[in-house]
Amino acid sequence: DVDPSVVTKDHYFITSQCNSLRYGYLDPLGVIKVPITETHTTVTTIKIVPYSNYRIEDVIVNGRSVGITNEVVLSQITSDQSVYVEFVSKEIFITIGADPEGSAEFSGSPAGQYQYGDKLTITSTPKPGYEFISWIDSRTNRTLGTSPTLSMTATTTMDIVARLKIKVLDVRFVVEGEEEDGKVIGINNGSVMRVD
Repeated sequence: DVDPSVVTKDHYFITSQCNSLRYGYLDPLGVIKVPITETHTTVTTIKIVPYSNYRIEDVIVNGRSVGITNEVVLSQITSDQSVYVEFVSKEIFITIGADPEGSAEFSGSPAGQYQYGDKLTITSTPKPGYEFISWIDSRTNRTLGTSPTLSMTATTTMDIVARLKIKVLDVRFVVEGEEEDGKVIGINNGSVMRVD
């Protein structure tokens, strides 16, 4: 007699999914039934096709990223498998701002819509009383650069922010003459000002 508690499995399942069928598709898509063989030689190929204006952002096989690829080949299958694809738009939106607000002016590539792979160059010119620190993407708080001119390739939507700080003035005072009638000379960043 066969022990009813023992279930003999004669197939594995591959789950093939993506974040949105509006962006692209996988072939085959859904739940795929793969027969089990003694030598585990069954090979399943899943093709990944993004629609126009969309691209593959990442491919995740069994919970691990395998990067960007147009197909996944599964062989030596000994367990259930999963394939998940993240499609994103090729259209990228860039905003540009300053922190503190209004502390800089910008030239070069303007804020707006770009295509994936477009080249951008942005220059931050501090307004009087401020000095430049760095560029960040405020969506991720990732530092993009520390030069006032930022050159980059558009790969994802970003909120680019130039970080600035109030410029510290180097002021030194020298007393001339006697205490009662002395004069104070202030040296401000190299400019001499006299205070009687």
